[in-house]
Amino acid sequence: MILTTEKTNDANATATGLLEKAILDSKYEKLSTKAAKTLKVDGFRKGKVPPHIIRSRFGEQLNEDAEKEALGDFVQEAIKVLELDQQQLIGSPMVLKFDRNDDGVSVELRFASRPKIDFQNIQKAIPDFEIPSTEDKEVQERIHQITKSYGSLEEVSRAVENGDITIIDFEGFVDNEPFEGGKAERYSLEIGSGSFISGFEDQIIGMNIGEEKDIHVTFPENYGAANLAGKPAIFKIKLHKIQQKQPAELNEELIKKVLPALENPTEEMFREKIKEQLDQEHKMKLYDEKLKSELVDNLLEKIDFNLPLNVVEQEMDVLFRNELNRLPEQEIQDLQGQVEKVQEKREAHREDAQKSVKLTFIVDTLAKENNIGVTDQEIWQRIYFEAMSYRQDPKVILEYYQKNGLLPALQMALLEEKVLTHLLDESKK
Repeated sequence: MILTTEKTNDANATATGLLEKAILDSKYEKLSTKAAKTLKVDGFRKGKVPPHIIRSRFGEQLNEDAEKEALGDFVQEAIKVLELDQQQLIGSPMVLKFDRNDDGVSVELRFASRPKIDFQNIQKAIPDFEIPSTEDKEVQERIHQITKSYGSLEEVSRAVENGDITIIDFEGFVDNEPFEGGKAERYSLEIGSGSFISGFEDQIIGMNIGEEKDIHVTFPENYGAANLAGKPAIFKIKLHKIQQKQPAELNEELIKKVLPALENPTEEMFREKIKEQLDQEHKMKLYDEKLKSELVDNLLEKIDFNLPLNVVEQEMDVLFRNELNRLPEQEIQDLQGQVEKVQEKREAHREDAQKSVKLTFIVDTLAKENNIGVTDQEIWQRIYFEAMSYRQDPKVILEYYQKNGLLPALQMALLEEKVLTHLLDESKK
């Protein structure tokens, strides 16, 4: 075995060499002999098949098996020479060259290892911020919302306003065709609840009892049902009834319903709990709308380490395939046979792939260091809330994620959220 190795950095290493013909021939002979003893061939007793019969019928497969064995030996020897930690290796080595010739097979492999990440500058990546304080009027408004939610309903004869409960019939159409799950009769919908896709509830405001109307909306690009994602739709609406909530009285009985864990609750305790809840909402709103994106940009800029090239190439393939899936059929046909154009399109994803891989390693390493994980229950909760927001069956959404291999991506997204939240929280302690 001829072997030359180079350790580029802590995340990348290469091995080049030759799987010599003598070694391949030896492995071929051993495999042929073994096959002759174990394979059953018509016209011969088991174990009595002549070697030349085995070679004539299974020679191609035996050659491939011999090369595979020799390559496996080559990989193990390269790992030993490079002194690579097998527990830190990422996947199998990428085969950059595998050329059969008269001397054997010339090979070039690239190994990828988990990079070493120095978080010495991580505090510099965390943006300065102050969490907005909750004002008394916000507490009072939330209490008003709660008393309304526990209050009674009364019918009104005016036009629909935000916050009303409407009783409607609806049927949705995409490309002039009705779709599954898009029809209901005498459905109770609270206007402003965000229960339906964006724009649906807003267009009901101003309608009067008995009125019929066509509502035009567009399903989100990430909608759970792939056949509806990103498509414009028309919903035919008929309004039957408008109800207005009358607030319940704020008393000890209501407080116990809202906060059953409190013993001997008082209105003051209730207000304090509401304030704590609003404080948390303010914080997460600031995190989600501003700070997390700033933190990600800062982490990518200030935390520097070597990226495993194999992982970057694999991420480029994923991004490129996603792009191809979105291209019109004619454009895909135009690319066929255009090797340089295809390579150019794939190469355009390198920077995004590098950022994605870098962030993944940062998040994964920080999660391990801080014992942060994502449970199956958390994954299921996210799928459930997504399904509810789009009026879909959670099981259908789960099956979609499973069928399309999207659960690992969802798990990583949840892990990223938790790690970023942890960093921001810790910066204020």
